[in-house]
Amino acid sequence: MAINLDDVQSSEYIGVEPINETRHAVNALGACYIVEEGSDSNGWRWRKWSNGTAEAWGFKALGNVTLSDIYGKFARGGAIASMALPFKFKSKPLFFPSVTTTGGTISVEVSQGSTEYTPRIYPSTASGAGVAKTINGVTVGWYVLGEWDMVSSAAYEGTDAGAGTEGSASTDGN
Repeated sequence: MAINLDDVQSSEYIGVEPINETRHAVNALGACYIVEEGSDSNGWRWRKWSNGTAEAWGFKALGNVTLSDIYGKFARGGAIASMALPFKFKSKPLFFPSVTTTGGTISVEVSQGSTEYTPRIYPSTASGAGVAKTINGVTVGWYVLGEWDMVSSAAYEGTDAGAGTEGSASTDGN
């Protein structure tokens, strides 16, 4: 479902007909385009698309992480707190975690996330002798893919975007 772009109002500097003709042609093709993108102080960046798709990504540096829960030859750390997403998704999105380190190998297990928070991450690694292990310079990253609520979104406040009426996109975040 595409959201139509707004008509540009005329001014003394530019004629609006060529712009509006192009806009109508793009909407008629059903093309998918970015209606909002932004970033916040928590390290998130995001894009909301005209077809309802939403994507967000971000990173969090954790420093050194000690994995002290021993399970045979594996060590696991406590849960790394979930992070608030930059906006509420329409339904629970897909979460794709990644972890990088400056020293050591690490893998992750994830818990359930929600429409507003990432899942918790449980870092783990093979410890060899079944002893606690510290992994240096851990950074957790997320890519989140789902749907945003086009009808009730602040970017389309006061419009019925889902019903095909034209709305106005916000470019300054959520």
